[in-house]
Amino acid sequence: MKLSISFTVTFIFALAIVTNAVAFAWLISIDSTHYKNELNNRYSFLASTKLFAYSNILPKDKVKVQFERLNMQEIKDPKQVSYIVKNSKQLAHDNNELGSSALLLFQNKHYLYIVSRNNTHQELYMDLEYTHYKHFKNYILAFLVFTSFAIAYVFIIRKLYPLKALKKQINKFAQGQFDKIENVGDGEDEISEVAKAFYDASVQISKMNSSRKLFLRNIMHELKTPITKGRITIEMIEEGKYKLRLRECFLRLETLINEFASIEQITSGLGTANKTCTSIENVLEEAKDKSMCDDKNIQIDFVDSYFVNVDFKLFATAIKNMIDNAIKYSPNRHVKIIVKKDKIEFLNCGKGLDKALEHYQQAFMRSGVNENGSCESSFGLGLYIVSAILKAHNLKLEYSYINDVNCFSFVDINTIKCDKPNT
Repeated sequence: MKLSISFTVTFIFALAIVTNAVAFAWLISIDSTHYKNELNNRYSFLASTKLFAYSNILPKDKVKVQFERLNMQEIKDPKQVSYIVKNSKQLAHDNNELGSSALLLFQNKHYLYIVSRNNTHQELYMDLEYTHYKHFKNYILAFLVFTSFAIAYVFIIRKLYPLKALKKQINKFAQGQFDKIENVGDGEDEISEVAKAFYDASVQISKMNSSRKLFLRNIMHELKTPITKGRITIEMIEEGKYKLRLRECFLRLETLINEFASIEQITSGLGTANKTCTSIENVLEEAKDKSMCDDKNIQIDFVDSYFVNVDFKLFATAIKNMIDNAIKYSPNRHVKIIVKKDKIEFLNCGKGLDKALEHYQQAFMRSGVNENGSCESSFGLGLYIVSAILKAHNLKLEYSYINDVNCFSFVDINTIKCDKPNT
């Protein structure tokens, strides 16, 4: 599961706020309970001393002094006593062999009502020190703590905001949109410094990329001109082995230039910028036309048929290179292409590869058979371009050799399938 930094920071702060809220509630509850217990102990002590005084166990004058010291004011008006006892809310009650006592709440005041065993004494005292439990100070403290969390959260998120903007610019860089990259480092912190450094680097890379493209285009243009002139000129020469060799040289040079153009398109990051949904039949037909091989040398079997989302020209170039290699290095100059639901196979007779497939996917490496039927290695770009094009489409090239038949396969075709386009 992918978690962004903003989500992680938000989760941490939310967890901290919830945890602190629970802790504050728990502490307030404990403090409130402790306050109530103190009051209960106070009233229980006073009630016991008064009942002991009624029973002459304790001196009445000392008990009276104790009540006065604790700010317990006696209500002496019988009517007022009767009214308060009748209309108050009883919070606690206690009975023993000396009498009974009750804690009453009337008009936000605590009253202690004490009755002797034989009802000979009935006294009502108002607690002048009693105040409700004050939650205000706890609320103020909680407000300050949570406000600090909120300020810290906003501060951190604002500090992380340039990362989101930087990510967008990096995505543009990855897509080759150098002209749309912006400088988002408008602060003095480390993230802004990284953003500024990235922008400067992207500008420099953009200049170098533009210069490289211009250089390659000029080089290929300048090379094509003499090659074209050379091909026209050799047609004026009489037929012979020298004309044939010159024609092959010029064709090879033209092929190399086209291959360099394909490599340039892939390595520049624009390899799959022009994807379209097309039928595999159209791609194979384009590849056949590019290869300029006789139809008798190519056999195509459609076990399955589907549409693929590919860069049409590049994918056709990959198939064309596979056709050229299969025909060129096969004794019978024949290739069989089998289109299956999950892969495309290229089969040709001949000797198998001497080394692992990865070796021949390097630039300027190839393997084949010469006129004597022996294996040879020489320079080439065929499989290197095929591998690069497949990688740009998230496909793989696999190889197997069974019963004197080489089998190269484009696998993971399911990843590039698409629905039939609307026409």
